[in-house]
Amino acid sequence: MKLHVLLAKGLAIGLIVGAFSGFFGIGGGFLIVPGIMLGSGMPILNAIGSSLLSVGTFGLTTAVNYALSGLVDWTIAALFIAAVGLESIAKSVVRRWPNLYCENVDDDQQRNNKARR
Repeated sequence: MKLHVLLAKGLAIGLIVGAFSGFFGIGGGFLIVPGIMLGSGMPILNAIGSSLLSVGTFGLTTAVNYALSGLVDWTIAALFIAAVGLESIAKSVVRRWPNLYCENVDDDQQRNNKARR
């Protein structure tokens, strides 16, 4: 596809998605991925990755801007960061428990089945 055609499609789709997002007051995330796919012919996983990279970049830029402007309460920010860290550790530990429990249940059931025979 030629660059000027790709650019024209991207601009048109971006304008439409932006108009719908602004008019209806919705986040454009669920409209952006299909727009990227339609405008560029990109596969869905690449479109999702591109959208997430854009959102992450904009979020990081905004966070840095707020921090440099002195609008961040660092005590609350530290509490949030600590909570997210603890949550991720707890989730990784708890995620392993069902597998350990299920293996033991399966072993117990097999022993019970053998005892019944």
